[in-house]
Amino acid sequence: IVAEMETIDGVDWDSCNVTYHDKDYQNAKEPLESLGNLVSISIVIIIIVSVALLALILALWVRNRLHETGVFMSMGLGKFNILLQHITEIILVAVLSFPASSVIAQKVGDTLLEQTTASVTETVSNENADEAGSAASGLSNLEVEVAPLHLLIVYGMGTLVIILSVAIAALPIMKMKPKEILSSLS
Repeated sequence: IVAEMETIDGVDWDSCNVTYHDKDYQNAKEPLESLGNLVSISIVIIIIVSVALLALILALWVRNRLHETGVFMSMGLGKFNILLQHITEIILVAVLSFPASSVIAQKVGDTLLEQTTASVTETVSNENADEAGSAASGLSNLEVEVAPLHLLIVYGMGTLVIILSVAIAALPIMKMKPKEILSSLS
């Protein structure tokens, strides 16, 4: 900024003292770095809880399909193929849910924008009525977009969570032989 400022013609920069005032930046830097670390830790915890919760739900789902799994095994279908079928079914559900998540993200963003705009308008109105309109109008639109790289990361992590969860849920049943599965149902 200072370099750009010094390119302004008609100013005797030799007689001017330019001081850097980054106190606000320095004050905001440490809390923002702490927030970044907190977000990273939260993401890891959310992934672990998601895998555990999805594995629990899928364990109940796989147990309800115990007879089907036993029949498939007795027909000669490999355990890996049955596991792939379960993974494919869950991934299809996840693929259908991803577009809905962008709509939900936009709605959440719009709600946060409305709350922020109302808060800024109220705060500025208490200080200066003329600034209220300009502060509120500066926050009039929020477009939630996901970069393609981030979308690929989310798809990749989601797929890994699904594969891990299905494998954990199906592991006890996949250890069984078809005869054990079918005899336990009768």
